Amino acid sequence: MAVDYWLQNRDTEGNLLWVSSMGGYVHSIQTPFYFASKAAILSVVKSLQGLKELVGIRNSVICPGPTRTPLFDQEFCRDRLPVNDLALSTENLADAMMKLLTEEQYGNGNILEIMMTGSRDHPQVHQKEVQLEVLYPTASPMGAGTKAMEEELNFMRMVAQQGMRSTCAPEGKH
Repeated sequence: MAVDYWLQNRDTEGNLLWVSSMGGYVHSIQTPFYFASKAAILSVVKSLQGLKELVGIRNSVICPGPTRTPLFDQEFCRDRLPVNDLALSTENLADAMMKLLTEEQYGNGNILEIMMTGSRDHPQVHQKEVQLEVLYPTASPMGAGTKAMEEELNFMRMVAQQGMRSTCAPEGKH
């Protein structure tokens, strides 16, 4: 919906910031469906990574590690993040989010991991960009010169020229 809005109102800057988790690429048997939902967000962000170049809409995701929020004060969650464990503050997270929203090097499908490292006496906020591309196959059905790539490029051109609504309208009803 947001992408469609910005394509219909091109004088308004678009900036998508998704919130996922390190759980999108780190796994645990305790919460597989939570981690699967976070991985799905990463897939959406990477699928939309061309929007910045194509139509000027920024798109990034932040993947925080453990973060102290009121959720962990609740009795059912208290043992998941004990008070003495290292964790981000919401302020740490907000600072990193502003970085993704405003700094030029971000906004093209970037995945920013943020977590608290170090020790209780010397905690440090650690940030790094996660490069999922290293997992991509070296050969692909989407390679240059393939029908799949031709269709992808045609779709991107159509979105750039006519917006998202053109992708689902019957022929001649754009």
